Amino acid sequence: MVRGSGEETRPYGLKPHVRVRDYQEKALFGMFGATKKARSGIIVLPCGAGKTLVGISAAVRVGRSTVVLCNNNAAVEQWHRSFLDFTDIPK
Repeated sequence: MVRGSGEETRPYGLKPHVRVRDYQEKALFGMFGATKKARSGIIVLPCGAGKTLVGISAAVRVGRSTVVLCNNNAAVEQWHRSFLDFTDIPK
């Protein structure tokens, strides 16, 4: 959810040009099944396979506020940049 002025919130979505690859969709299906309720939150993919996009796609599917925990500033910047690049969250 994105907070605007006041307390209203609105769901956010992926930008139209963003495409989730088949193997990423398979990872999301393993997490959600056919519902919007997550059954497991662990995503295991090799380096460079788009785990950040899978995580962002999961956040979009849940449709609620999301917390991303990072262990260093580089990861924080990557997630921040990726949320802005991949979603319609305003800057």
